[in-house]
Amino acid sequence: MAKEQNEFPESFFDQITKAREVLDIGENATMEEIKNSFHKKILLWHPDKCKLPPEKCRQNSTVIIDAYKTIMDYCSHYRFSFKRKDVEAHAPYEDLWFKLYGHDPMWGSPEK
Repeated sequence: MAKEQNEFPESFFDQITKAREVLDIGENATMEEIKNSFHKKILLWHPDKCKLPPEKCRQNSTVIIDAYKTIMDYCSHYRFSFKRKDVEAHAPYEDLWFKLYGHDPMWGSPEK
């Protein structure tokens, strides 16, 4: 007897992937990008603003809100690293430039 696809619960990764697709965010996104995408999507489908039938707008709004909740729940349980190597890996490029060239008048900013 062949098993149907729906017999097994959806993996957490699949849930996150679907939520990302609903919000139209990539595999890497900042909190600001996630929030901006949510706001943009919800404005399109909000029942008070949407020009389509109200039921369709409510359904899509619910899907968008659920996707946002899924992503935010994942992000709120993510353990951020504050180790030097991890923080420096995400530091602004100006920090790397200064670390490499300092106040060299040829390559860096002159000392004030």
